[in-house]
Amino acid sequence: MASSRVSLEASFESPLPPPELVRQYEELIPGCAARMFEMAQAEAAHRRSQEELILKAEIREIRLGQCFAFLITVAFLLAGVLLAHWNQPWPGTVFGSVGVGSIVTRFILGRNRDGSGGQDAPGPSDDRARTD
Repeated sequence: MASSRVSLEASFESPLPPPELVRQYEELIPGCAARMFEMAQAEAAHRRSQEELILKAEIREIRLGQCFAFLITVAFLLAGVLLAHWNQPWPGTVFGSVGVGSIVTRFILGRNRDGSGGQDAPGPSDDRARTD
């Protein structure tokens, strides 16, 4: 007596299975389709809330970096002015140049040095990076 075993595997890239599979689930377990839709909606809402938290954290990090950069620049400029006032022209020039140079460099080179024009390059998990 010979027996054979058949295996079928299917995959899909969606929060919900294809309609024919949903129909089959609904036939086996009544109300299953509604629960699947509710789960997909809850997952999407959770993902959006997490993305919003990440964006807020990134904005806070950028603002904090800007504040610290401003404070450091002002400190170098102030040190340069004070050193020049105390008859130390060369150290004053160096400190003042570093303060002004940091501002000028930032405006000339821009935010990103990779030449992307201010747009971040898509990462491996970014949908724009997919080629399929």
